[in-house]
Amino acid sequence: ISMPTGGGKSLVTQAVSYKEKGLSIVIVPTVSLAIDQERVARKNIKVSTDNEIFYYYSGCKKLSKISEAIKNQTAKLLFISPEALIKNEKFQELINEANTSRYLKNIIIDEAHIVVAWGDFFRVDYQCLGPWRRELMCVNPDIRTFLLSATFKDDTVTTLKKMFSIKGKWVELRCDALRKEPHYIMVMADGYEDKRRKALNIVNVMPKPMILYVNAPYEAKEWKEYFNQFGYSNIRTFTGETKSDERLELIDQWSSNQYEIMIATSAFGVGVDKPDVRSVVHLYIPESPDSYYQELGRGGRDGLPSLSVMCIENDDVSKAFNHVSRVLTTERLWGRWWSMYKNPNNMWKGGEIAVFASTRPNYNSQINFFFEKGNDYDEKWNINVLLLLSRYNMISILSIELDGNNKYIFTIKILNEAITVDSDTTYELFDAIRKKEAAKSLSAFSLMRSSIEKESMLCWSSMFYGTYPLVSEYCPGCGQHEEVVCDKTD
Repeated sequence: ISMPTGGGKSLVTQAVSYKEKGLSIVIVPTVSLAIDQERVARKNIKVSTDNEIFYYYSGCKKLSKISEAIKNQTAKLLFISPEALIKNEKFQELINEANTSRYLKNIIIDEAHIVVAWGDFFRVDYQCLGPWRRELMCVNPDIRTFLLSATFKDDTVTTLKKMFSIKGKWVELRCDALRKEPHYIMVMADGYEDKRRKALNIVNVMPKPMILYVNAPYEAKEWKEYFNQFGYSNIRTFTGETKSDERLELIDQWSSNQYEIMIATSAFGVGVDKPDVRSVVHLYIPESPDSYYQELGRGGRDGLPSLSVMCIENDDVSKAFNHVSRVLTTERLWGRWWSMYKNPNNMWKGGEIAVFASTRPNYNSQINFFFEKGNDYDEKWNINVLLLLSRYNMISILSIELDGNNKYIFTIKILNEAITVDSDTTYELFDAIRKKEAAKSLSAFSLMRSSIEKESMLCWSSMFYGTYPLVSEYCPGCGQHEEVVCDKTD
């Protein structure tokens, strides 16, 4: 189901959950969204009681109360992250118990586009939801799954359909629409120093609250130090390196207007739902129009106008291209798979193999293997490889579990026997997969780059029409026009 912001996705969740007796699990990406969704549900559902609607996050002190409500079958709505579902043993027991008794009725994934956008590397537990759900449905085939978002790309729908549809059971309710609030502004600088001066001017004159997006944690730190020199002392940064407890504090302070300027990477995004953000500034070039659109969408969520400003220099284009073009090489793609497949610690049962995602890769198949546990970096890349092979129908992921050290074990089934043989033909197969992935990334970025290069000739929002195929044309204003452009009457 796709609905624009404010279009009623939360009401869908609430209506589905109170349609009949039973438990609905709502999977959300952030703590702030879980808290906000729970608050709104309690407000809207007048008949709800204290033992029906809950949220949970790591460190939350509600676990015993949630556990009691699920065991007593009074809980109707639970907002929770995928990590808590996959990694928390207590929740695994509770959900399995609820599922066995057919008390579990619905699985609802909010902001479902990030299952694909984040699941490959950033938060792999999102892609674990497919196998997790299939295991539940082996016991309880009547579970219904709802995937909610404001917009869906075609390839995102294809991936979600592969992950969640069973025997052709798939219904799409599509109301995709572009946001009406952001007015687009492009600011080109002549070099890094000019970019700094222009960025300072933007911070001086543009309305607040304001988010400035950068590409990396070190850039957030550098920009903060730069603005500090000019009296902007009440600035915060939010990146992938920000610790969990600090994130919650930052989001709470942001929501309660304790500061007006946030410098962030893409880690500060979905679910951070401050409604009155007036300016979203990009000091880098996102890897795709979809990534860009998700970030600029933090502005104007109260329905009032906002500004989306991109302030860049020519060097930013080459930096972005170099970042996007860095795809796992064929040698490393093959080496990681082969190391996992040949690990003697794997467990075989019939045609199924339990492989250790934490296997340290050996990229030289001609020498003896030393199967050691890798670090977190190795595990993330190995999971990326397994998910990639699944998307290309080389393997089927049957289940995912954790060992005693909280490391992932994937139970898989080989679908293409060619990947079990060390040969030139197999290497060529992996090379073809790598090239397709590289072409997909470069195609998305080329649309972004083309829009930047032609900004003086074309409407800025036109890049989104090719990204989201079901949206109608809509531009609140850009460098080509001040008036609203719309291909239909609202």
